[in-house]
Amino acid sequence: MAVQLIWILIGAPLVTLLLLTLFGRLLERVAAIVATLLMGVAWIASLYLLWYVRFHGAVVTPELPWLVLGDRVFSLSFWASMLGTWMSVIVTTISLLVHIYSIGYMHKDARIVRYYQYLALFTGAMLALVLSPNLIMFYIFWELVGAASFLLIGFDTERPAARQAALKAFLVTRFGDIGLFIGIIYAYHVFGHLDIETIRSAFLNGTVGSDVATVLSLLLFLGAMGKSGQFPLHVWLPDAMEGPTPVSALIHAATMVAAGVYLVALMFPVFEASPFALLFVTWIGSITALMAAILAVVQTDMKKVLAYSTVSQLGYMMTALGLGSVEAAMYHLTTHAFFKALLFLSAGAVFALTGTYNLERMGGLYRQRPVLGTVFLIGTLALVGLPPLSGYFSKERILGQAFASGSFAGWILLITVFLTAFYMGRLFGLTFLGQTRGEQQGFVPRSMQWTLYGLVFITLLTSVLELDMSQLYSTFLGMRAVHSGTMWVAPVAVLLSLFALIWSYVIFVRGSLYCLMTDRRRVVYKILKERFFIDAFYEKAVIAVAMFLGRLSLWLDRYIVEGLVYASAYTAKGIGWVASRLNNGHIQRYTYLAAIFIVFLLVWILFL
Repeated sequence: MAVQLIWILIGAPLVTLLLLTLFGRLLERVAAIVATLLMGVAWIASLYLLWYVRFHGAVVTPELPWLVLGDRVFSLSFWASMLGTWMSVIVTTISLLVHIYSIGYMHKDARIVRYYQYLALFTGAMLALVLSPNLIMFYIFWELVGAASFLLIGFDTERPAARQAALKAFLVTRFGDIGLFIGIIYAYHVFGHLDIETIRSAFLNGTVGSDVATVLSLLLFLGAMGKSGQFPLHVWLPDAMEGPTPVSALIHAATMVAAGVYLVALMFPVFEASPFALLFVTWIGSITALMAAILAVVQTDMKKVLAYSTVSQLGYMMTALGLGSVEAAMYHLTTHAFFKALLFLSAGAVFALTGTYNLERMGGLYRQRPVLGTVFLIGTLALVGLPPLSGYFSKERILGQAFASGSFAGWILLITVFLTAFYMGRLFGLTFLGQTRGEQQGFVPRSMQWTLYGLVFITLLTSVLELDMSQLYSTFLGMRAVHSGTMWVAPVAVLLSLFALIWSYVIFVRGSLYCLMTDRRRVVYKILKERFFIDAFYEKAVIAVAMFLGRLSLWLDRYIVEGLVYASAYTAKGIGWVASRLNNGHIQRYTYLAAIFIVFLLVWILFL
């Protein structure tokens, strides 16, 4: 039964894709309903599979050979472990809610069939990724997730900004994917196979040296940096906001950006065997968390603020992994998935009412839409990390682990806590409080409203239950969850968050204080608005080098490669011309040439 559940789970999005591809025109009016119902089937299958794996152990489907290289046979199969199954529940839950939300959000769009095709492709690829038993299948679906995200981000093809954002996401993540691909080749060279569980066991048993662990973990982490938007490969993620808002929620909440975190958690025994790799992950995660929080302060686009917030929270998760707490990282991934989806989809509801995401054209929306304001406030407080909401518990574990281990990351994350509350207070204040600066132009369809209520319920539910991830991951990872005994961190973080919220209210709603970072006359604002000039560096340096190499390749192809081809052709033609002149039927000329050749041959032999 469990094997059938896996095929149902992965097959439901595939069936959606096939139906909409073959019968798209016939199903155009009911495409949203068909896709949503099939995603509901996948969601139920994921819940049942999670229950089965929890009480009966991992499930592996029969192997179907699909690639033979010499004496090596690569098979198609899927592996439902606790970690992968839990990820599938998160993916299907968010995807189902996005499908329901999109019924109202996309109801007037003539491209709705294509939209749900892309959603099905993305969700199916993500589910296959988290259930892959070997690295070659993992990489195939890793790339398919990237291709599907390219299609979704650039869905509005008539807008140049959307096309450029899709291309940027595709190209930037390629840098990380190259590292992951090299890492897979290296793993095959070392182990002779790519089975994930066997590789993990080798490192857990200590049969592999730390040098191998360092090289392999850094290459794997390079792939994770690209997908999860870690510095310096984070630049694609904020621009990905050009896609439809439900797509932003799907990509930025629990799916594509979580793939990198999932990869590090999945292969954590490899990282654990290399202290240098763990330190490197900690540094990158901490820098990413702080840098993205700073940049979020100056954004005037509602979705851009949430996008940088996602980058910052992913930095939290990577820092937790670098500190050795897989449980804390995955716990925060789970809670973040739901309250960040709530925030993104609430932003879509705000857009449906105001027709803009520009914070400078909003304000006073809470008085007009108190329910929507309350929904957004719950998501905001969960992200800020105030008790008793879920974000408080997951962040507290990461902060506690950072200070308990004596790591520098603790102080960086504590500063990030303050900045998170500050920019979220600014976002909520400019949108829902103060004077009204715009007019309502629309309404929020019921499917969008009910999706928000569902996410509020899940956010509050995870807050009440305060999920114990120890049971979920200790069995799979072969390690115990790390719990911190540092008691002072949580109250200090809460006080910092409250102070930042009050300060942001005084500055941006009351206008009673001054903020240097948001003063457009200051150099600080210009530096932050230019994203620390990281994007400019890529444009001036990396892209310029790529363009130079492209022009150099063109010159080599045109004048060297083609030149050699033309030279060989002209050489053959010249030899033919000479031969044709010699072969004229005159016996005397043949005799002269033979005598000359004999003399030349004799001289050659004499000197040798």
